[in-house]
Amino acid sequence: MLYVTLIRHAKSSWDYPDLIDFERPLNKRGLRDAPVMARQLKNIGYKPDRVLTSPSARTLQTLNCFVKEEAIREECIQKYDKLYEANFQELLDTISRQPVECSHLTLVGHNPGLTDLIRVLTGTDIGNLPTSGVATLGADCREWQQVPRADCRLLMLLTPKGLVRKKDKTTDSKGQ
Repeated sequence: MLYVTLIRHAKSSWDYPDLIDFERPLNKRGLRDAPVMARQLKNIGYKPDRVLTSPSARTLQTLNCFVKEEAIREECIQKYDKLYEANFQELLDTISRQPVECSHLTLVGHNPGLTDLIRVLTGTDIGNLPTSGVATLGADCREWQQVPRADCRLLMLLTPKGLVRKKDKTTDSKGQ
């Protein structure tokens, strides 16, 4: 089994109208949500072999939060220009070219490509992978070039709002 984890960048700021899209930083919500998601991954034992990231400011800031929370080891990270605004086919091509020694790949990038990739590989319509959302897919194959034709399943979907809802469910019936 090969694993692909998809991380969408955290919420970005639109406060600087002169910045080009590539340079937009995270906003306050993004800076709050990314570390929370990183801690969740660390707590479940997430350990990718390789992390490819879009080089945009918001993806690098998101990834920095994951490194600071020790959810991702810095030595696993590689900037990959083709991930900036990649569509699902470009993402699939990237996945197909991974080395055999890698069994858990993480892509840090953007929508709509990430959401479309989940739908195409698993047949699961998640609606939209939200900012700071994390999805892990399992591909029933041994070589990365087989992933596009493999039986793929959505194994995990974590969202900031989903984590809030889980906390809400732990309250008793009186809401205390």
